[in-house]
Amino acid sequence: MYVLPKADVTLFLDLPVQLSQQLVRRKAPRQYTNAVRDLHEKNASYLENWRKVYRALTGAQHRSWWLVIDCISDQGMLMSREQIHASIWNALLPYVGLIVEN
Repeated sequence: MYVLPKADVTLFLDLPVQLSQQLVRRKAPRQYTNAVRDLHEKNASYLENWRKVYRALTGAQHRSWWLVIDCISDQGMLMSREQIHASIWNALLPYVGLIVEN
């Protein structure tokens, strides 16, 4: 009866698990847990498996156009918010006209 509309584009902001766990350690305390990492964040192999699943979905273009945005530089460092924003914009720019027309 109630169905979510199909996404035109799905962005996958890709980040290696090791780097994502470093970022989690820097997060402010959260209200829903006293732990530094929540149930999912503390299991690196779980996160790596899900990363592989999402990479497979991007390759299959499952249910929408999937665009992978790498959030690390060629040197292996986390990109700035501005750099990630520019990567997103550059990836979407060729599709903007197609999305608006549909």
